[in-house]
Amino acid sequence: TDTSKHTLWVLGDQLDPLQSALASATPATHRILLVESTAKLAQHRWHVQRAHLVITAMRRFADERRADGYEVDHRVAPSLSAGLAAHRAEFHPGEVVAMEPASRDGWELLERLGVRLVRTNQFLCHPDEFAGWAAGRRQLKMEDFYRWQRRRLGVLMDGDEPLTGRWNYDAENRERPPKDGRNHWPVPLVTPLDDVDRRVLADLADRA
Repeated sequence: TDTSKHTLWVLGDQLDPLQSALASATPATHRILLVESTAKLAQHRWHVQRAHLVITAMRRFADERRADGYEVDHRVAPSLSAGLAAHRAEFHPGEVVAMEPASRDGWELLERLGVRLVRTNQFLCHPDEFAGWAAGRRQLKMEDFYRWQRRRLGVLMDGDEPLTGRWNYDAENRERPPKDGRNHWPVPLVTPLDDVDRRVLADLADRA
């Protein structure tokens, strides 16, 4: 085991090869950690389809990073913290780094566990940017934030004005769908199950 490597911990909702913490990682310098928390699945009483989606995505992400040359420690543990503790005991990484979590609870957990956080690139507006926009405002209105984002990012804009002359189509969006519309809606996309899917479903049945 190479104890000179650092650990890049990727959470289950951060499975993006372009996520910010991966930008400075290489197979020579970092080992990747993924933890399937049995407590997290049980605590939220997740529907089996949601659990299947998340765990299958984690396992596919692990396989993709291995194909990129990374050593991946993908483990099942009673909790996220237990998974990290077991990983540290086995690999003794010099540092554990992760992209900032999307939730406050996740943020507090990783900080408490001594994980160095990298600024997230997962959203169009970082919390620091939102705090700067909100500072000094007496009211926080979604419409004001939406227009600021459109102008800041240049999304569907013609100079400083919306491309069509209108900022939104909320009035039309509030209309009820036509009663006969169901006949014209597209057929839902169905992906055939493969070996990864079947293994995850079997594991979920064993944990139930």
